[in-house]
Amino acid sequence: MSGLRAVARRGRLVMAGLVLAGACAGAPIAADHATWIPPASTWLFTATQLLALAALATAWGTIRTQLDRVDLGHALYVGIGAYVAGAALGTLSWSPPAAVGFAALAASAVGTAAGVVARRLPAPAFALTTVALLVAGRELVRTATPLTRGPQGLALPPVVTPRALYEATLAILLVTIIGAVVAARTRPGHPSAAAPTRRRCMTVCALAGAASGSVGALWASQQLFIDADSAFSLARSFDVVWAALVGGPTIWGPMVGAGLLIGVREAWPVGAVTWRPLAEAAVVLLVALHLPAGVTRLRPGTKIRPPRSGERPDQLAGPAAREKVADVD
Repeated sequence: MSGLRAVARRGRLVMAGLVLAGACAGAPIAADHATWIPPASTWLFTATQLLALAALATAWGTIRTQLDRVDLGHALYVGIGAYVAGAALGTLSWSPPAAVGFAALAASAVGTAAGVVARRLPAPAFALTTVALLVAGRELVRTATPLTRGPQGLALPPVVTPRALYEATLAILLVTIIGAVVAARTRPGHPSAAAPTRRRCMTVCALAGAASGSVGALWASQQLFIDADSAFSLARSFDVVWAALVGGPTIWGPMVGAGLLIGVREAWPVGAVTWRPLAEAAVVLLVALHLPAGVTRLRPGTKIRPPRSGERPDQLAGPAAREKVADVD
């Protein structure tokens, strides 16, 4: 009976995902014909940013749940994808699909190397190493003037329409979610049961790097101008961690976290913008201390308190949510 309930739950989840994906894909078209939907030009940019952040948070969460590692320098892949795509589009005059694909391959190669490092280093050392790699990548781009134009930045031609960027970002998000689900289903036991193999570390980090590099390429195409500070921004890594931690390690978690972060920033008063980073830091701190399983696991019976010594975060969930935190719902 429990097996039938699990199958039914997965079926409902897949159906809900398909409906949501179809609604997101058809929203710009519906906006052109329905008067009650705001024009796509007023929300397409923000919606693309939301989908991009959700894809990055999903990729980050895959590394966190499958390898038990925290990547604090995840923006490295975004910067690599942005500059590779910028060079391909601006200097080599490649087509946008080819530029995005090449950016994904470049970021995936770096992710593969990061997977080897993740297998060898303990979790705290890996977290610090990712920050060091992010800073090193930023300084390398800043000094490699012949290729990246250094501090002057790199301009991109407007070859991709906002609607195409939106649809492409949505497609990358769906592929990233599918990859996260496959990684969770093929995991050999709980991450705490045994250390992941080198092949698994390399595969997971390579897939996460490819997804994040693709997002970076699309982000560069949307901005039309990139520099080292914006492409390799540590603040973007914080945004990714914020969305993943606040949302929770579920399929919907990164999307919910990204929606909350983007929504708060859009609604934040302009006169109090200097207080916004402090409020964001306070929220993620409160969630990490009192709701470590994320808001998507906040159900009736959930205990809002820090976990005790030896207690897993999922053990704070209510009776209907006795699931492993590392599993994907």
